[in-house]
Amino acid sequence: MERPDARHVTIETQSYLRQQAIRLRQQGKGVKDISEYLGVHRSTVWEWWWEYEHCGEAGLYQLKRGRAVGHGRILEVEEEEEIRRCRIIILRIMRSAVLCGQEEQYKV
Repeated sequence: MERPDARHVTIETQSYLRQQAIRLRQQGKGVKDISEYLGVHRSTVWEWWWEYEHCGEAGLYQLKRGRAVGHGRILEVEEEEEIRRCRIIILRIMRSAVLCGQEEQYKV
C-alpha cells in the first residue's frame, strides 16, 4: 500500500499526526508501530518526539515551509511589472495581426 505524502496534507492534518504520535508514544507504543499506523517514516516520529521532549507543545507547531515570497529574485518588482506590460502589448499586437491576416510579418 502506498503512503500519502504528508507534505501535501493541510497543516491541521500534520499537526494532528504529530499530536497522535506523541500521545501514542506516551502510552508506550513503539516508534515502528506508530510510524506504520500514521503512515510516516520512523525518523519522522523520532524527530517529533525529540522536539516534544525538548520544546514541549511548542515543538509540535508546524512552521511554514518553502522559500519566502520574492526569495532568489533577479529582477526588481518594477522590472517584472514592465516586462508584464510589454508582454501584454506584444500579445495584443500579435492577436490583431492574426485577425487581420498579417501574422507572417510578426513571426519570430
